[in-house]
Amino acid sequence: MLSSLTGYYSFLCIRLKMQFEELTKQVNSVVTFNKNYDYLLGIYKKINNEMSFLDKCFSYSAFVVVLSSMVGLFQTGYSLIFFARENIFRYAYLCVSGTIYLCFLVIVIVAASETARSTPVARDAILSFPGKFPSRYKEIKFLLKTNLNRKSRLTLWETYAIKRSLLVTALGRNFNCYIWQD
Repeated sequence: MLSSLTGYYSFLCIRLKMQFEELTKQVNSVVTFNKNYDYLLGIYKKINNEMSFLDKCFSYSAFVVVLSSMVGLFQTGYSLIFFARENIFRYAYLCVSGTIYLCFLVIVIVAASETARSTPVARDAILSFPGKFPSRYKEIKFLLKTNLNRKSRLTLWETYAIKRSLLVTALGRNFNCYIWQD
């Protein structure tokens, strides 16, 4: 269950990241004025809505994956410290399960944080339209104000924004617990 959820969530995050990067390339390549800004603004709005929908539908699932992975890593580390010395097979089992939990955690957080990092880049590129077309400055500024009124982000259960620092914090917390137990 966790593996399919992790794979699907990371696939959707990577797809959104690629769409934001492609949009940024298209916005930066707009040289002449031909109403292309309206089309690109519509694409940005569509991708932003997809990201909001992803967060709305999968924020709880991402939270469950991260929490389950953290609990699994803690349990695996605790068992490795206190019980793995008795049996080599148990030691091997714990190492494999710890690696799997670590992979789930890393995949979800890295995919979501990379998507979150590409979002402001695309937004800034879209916000640069008025400077690229000075003759239509007021018209474009009005379109941007009406269409870009909210920022989307990927969260864990709609409470905590996913950033790369979450991975460092989560792993540091687990390793800190292991050090104090030993």
